[in-house]
Amino acid sequence: MLSPGQFHKRVPREMQANIRWRLYVAEKAKGNRELQQAVCWACKNDIIFFINTFIIQINPELRELGPFILFPYQEVAILGGEVEIGGEKYFQEGLLACVEDRKDVRWPKSREGGASWIVLMVIEWLCNFHVNVNAGAISRDEDSVDKLGDPNSLFEKVRVMLKYLPDWMNKISKDKKMGFQWSNGNTFTGEANVGSANVGGRLTILLIDEFGQFDKNGEEIYDFTSDVTHCRVFVFTHKDQSGMAYQLCYDAKFQGMRQIITHWSQHPLKNKGLYRVDKETGRPIVLDKQFDFTKIKDFQFVTEYRPVGGPCPGIRSPWYDEEDKRRSERDRSMNLDIDPKGASDQFFDPYRIGVLKAEHCRPPRWVGNLSYDKTTGTPKELIEDQEGFIKLWISPKSSRELPRMRAGAGADISAGVGASPQCLSVMNADSGEKVLEYANANIFQIDFAVFCVAILNMFKDEDGTHPMLIWEIQFAMAFEMKIRELFYRPFWIRRDESAIGKPRDNKGRAGQSTSRGAFYRQMTEYRHDLYNGNVINRSEIAMDENLNFVYTSTGEGVIYKPKGKAKQDGSGARIHHGDIPVADSLAAKVIREMGSDGRPIEAETKYPRPGSWEFREWLHDKRRAEEEDEVWA
Repeated sequence: MLSPGQFHKRVPREMQANIRWRLYVAEKAKGNRELQQAVCWACKNDIIFFINTFIIQINPELRELGPFILFPYQEVAILGGEVEIGGEKYFQEGLLACVEDRKDVRWPKSREGGASWIVLMVIEWLCNFHVNVNAGAISRDEDSVDKLGDPNSLFEKVRVMLKYLPDWMNKISKDKKMGFQWSNGNTFTGEANVGSANVGGRLTILLIDEFGQFDKNGEEIYDFTSDVTHCRVFVFTHKDQSGMAYQLCYDAKFQGMRQIITHWSQHPLKNKGLYRVDKETGRPIVLDKQFDFTKIKDFQFVTEYRPVGGPCPGIRSPWYDEEDKRRSERDRSMNLDIDPKGASDQFFDPYRIGVLKAEHCRPPRWVGNLSYDKTTGTPKELIEDQEGFIKLWISPKSSRELPRMRAGAGADISAGVGASPQCLSVMNADSGEKVLEYANANIFQIDFAVFCVAILNMFKDEDGTHPMLIWEIQFAMAFEMKIRELFYRPFWIRRDESAIGKPRDNKGRAGQSTSRGAFYRQMTEYRHDLYNGNVINRSEIAMDENLNFVYTSTGEGVIYKPKGKAKQDGSGARIHHGDIPVADSLAAKVIREMGSDGRPIEAETKYPRPGSWEFREWLHDKRRAEEEDEVWA
């Protein structure tokens, strides 16, 4: 059995006491060969004693050196034993048992849990105190394995450990690029992520770090290393629902593989005040009974059931709440929650979209078409038709009149030849509610401009002002020319950066830029408006289309990823390209600039903040009342 010793129980864990212990051991062993041999023997038989007495680490963020003192969950990751994750307890095999039993192990993790450090310390301990050990490491590129002076590279971490070992203990004999050798003949070599990595020799243990980033050849690496060793340690955070790292966790073929998990809720500095949000009621259930929440100024429990995936759904803490605020959903899911579904490249969160659909989406109150003068854009009358292109979530006062409101409108322009639709979205600037959706793939750009003038002329506020209209400039030259020709006002003008502070007029450049950065900001702001209740989108089709937007490969942009023929919506389009959400995002941009307060007026006086536990109760009562009355409240 590796590491049967119990000497570590005498080593203090508190920082200052541990430092004094280290200094005491170093002073007593100095020049005392007999004591040095005894200490080495204790280290060989007790890896926890070795780490907590001799290993020094560097914090790359703070650029500080300090003693590595294992937390209890890290000791279990090495030796095995009972672990508690998110309030649940179970037995977990340790890494040393995987080495002894010659078993592969997957290691999904939250960031900053010390997983890579733990594997490196085990390898250093094996190489320094045991014989016939050959270890290897693979990471996503050469610099990640070994870059001199970079504390984030694997081998630089090892150099830090070796540098601060006492000379009488350190058996390292060679330190070169991508390799270490000890005087007892043991070796530790590294390679970058290439298809043939580590296929030429036999190893005692092989660390495959950041395996979730091996999106192109993860399966190839898995196959090629299978004959190198029977103890491969796959350490990773989930990047998405694809790749070999995801398969190791969710493919039935690998169900029997050993697993070590290091989750943020195990970290004693991060799990203070641990609580769980009840999925049904949204009520917080405190798990850390000893924590005094009153010591945190203005602390409020989060009552939204998140995270929804990973090993600990609904588990939170004050530390996690703060991280949740500063991270994107994908970042949080990937680096904290160990949630491959949430870590996917989807720009809109499926869970939140599902919640918003359940709360807000409903069939339109009116569907039909508009009769209008095809030359002047003068509206004549609304014609109700369940196969029509116009969907209204307001009730027309008559066939010639719509309710008065301040409104903004967004138009997404296409070629109009049946591939993707021309789209128009109108939103109430005071309530944030979407009131009109139009999607038609078989209307030319100029004709679409005339239609927009006609339907928007039916919208007026109390002063007789029509909705502010905005469109994307790409492919929109003919559209813009027709809008100007028909003298429709107002439409959105880009600010002249050389004239900061001057109001927009209708003489400047019209339309929203379609550059990658501008579009990313546009969609990010729209997503924020949706999530925070600033925009209420009643259209189920539009909300479903949101889920096809994905991050670009760099994560710095967003594109629409078509999935073949769109869900039938009456537009006649063969393939959608996110046209309706783009129109929605433009309309949301306009009402935001018009000074929308961001929530329906009745919301501020009649129901609590959306997403709160009180809101859930209010929504339940409201739906029950609606079922009884068979009308919308």
